[in-house]
Amino acid sequence: MLDLWSIAHFILGMAFGRLPFIILSRRAIGLPDTSKSPRKITIAHGYFFVLSFAYCWEALEFALEAGVAGPAVGFWLQGHEHLVNRIITDPALVLMGYWFSNTHAPWIFWPSRVALLIWSWVFLVIMPHSMAYTG
Repeated sequence: MLDLWSIAHFILGMAFGRLPFIILSRRAIGLPDTSKSPRKITIAHGYFFVLSFAYCWEALEFALEAGVAGPAVGFWLQGHEHLVNRIITDPALVLMGYWFSNTHAPWIFWPSRVALLIWSWVFLVIMPHSMAYTG
């Protein structure tokens, strides 16, 4: 289940870059090192951080679509996204974008951040009902 916003989710994953590793390594300074490896923060911690962020974002999207922030926001978002897309596809695309930027193109996080800002501006301000009547 891919849609127009699937591209944005992949770009979001690329925009993370090394940010999860930096945040988590600063938080783990005082923790005892119980692993055999010298790195306290492993790659798995970064993936878990990104996946947690993706699911929290999807929960926020669901609440906004349900009208928690008011009926005007609920109307603006024009209903609910398909559950398979919300639970599986979107978080997986964020994770794949994060994986791609860390393994194949570590330089891509700044261009992807710029692209994400432009994407958000176009599809949230200029064309806010871009997903309104699909499907």
